[in-house]
Amino acid sequence: MEVLADTHALVWYLDGSASLSAVAREVLQQSEAERQLLVSVASFIDAWYVSQTTGAIPSEALEALVRLVRRRESGYRVVAVTDRIALESNAIGKDRLPDPWDRLIVAAARIRRVPLVTRDTRIRRSGLVETLW
Repeated sequence: MEVLADTHALVWYLDGSASLSAVAREVLQQSEAERQLLVSVASFIDAWYVSQTTGAIPSEALEALVRLVRRRESGYRVVAVTDRIALESNAIGKDRLPDPWDRLIVAAARIRRVPLVTRDTRIRRSGLVETLW
């Protein structure tokens, strides 16, 4: 099943965190095994920003995340932030989703027509994209 992982879901999945729901873990495992786990470039920027501002993601974890996702033999596929995704994120508007990284990630899921694995209640309630958690 092709899905896009939100930043926190991806970090928690790779860390084996108990914060990840059982449904999210199962979907991410299945998608990774099928080489259909999508990761937006916006998640790298989001993770870098969190690493630099709050330290909630240590820089070593961020570097490991980037290395893992970029390995050719991994089950991850990186989704670039294209002009189409940028325009779609702008159309969402910050009144609906104030966080620019969330808008880019949601836009990527919408353009790709895939569910987004996220715990983010604002995204889930928005109805902008199918979500799994």
